[in-house]
Amino acid sequence: MLIIVVSSLLGVRALALTAAITASLIKIFSGGIHATCFRNCSLTAVTVFAGIGLVANYLGSELGESLLILLWGILLIGSLLIYLYAPAGIKEKPIKSVQKRSKFKIYSFIVFLSFLVLYYILYFNGINKSLILAGLLGISWQLFGITPLAYKLFGREYLREVKTNEA
Repeated sequence: MLIIVVSSLLGVRALALTAAITASLIKIFSGGIHATCFRNCSLTAVTVFAGIGLVANYLGSELGESLLILLWGILLIGSLLIYLYAPAGIKEKPIKSVQKRSKFKIYSFIVFLSFLVLYYILYFNGINKSLILAGLLGISWQLFGITPLAYKLFGREYLREVKTNEA
């Protein structure tokens, strides 16, 4: 609700929600950094997604074909990041099963690639480039959130180790 309220006040609600929904759907399977409490989560989400909305609003129409270069760059870098780091767990909710980790990695790729195909199609159908940029920036934020660097910057413990084979 806070994302909706703040981004509406800034005039970028559709862009902020595009970024937030895109990032959230990928996060379901790729995991990633979590805030230490609900307040911090809310403040970070509002700041990041309203910020993405503002950036997309101002830069989206200016990018032109550079948007396609960004999309292909995200495809390459994002594929590598998902391969290396997804799913990224947290101490409070580790992913202990090798099978579950493997399944989440595959689902992460599927959702990630589905969004990229969607934004690619939208680009060639003349959809607002700001909306596409917001989605791509949402993907980028989530991809950053699965890296050890993000965990380090936010003072969280990075977990990748699989301790058992239980489901």
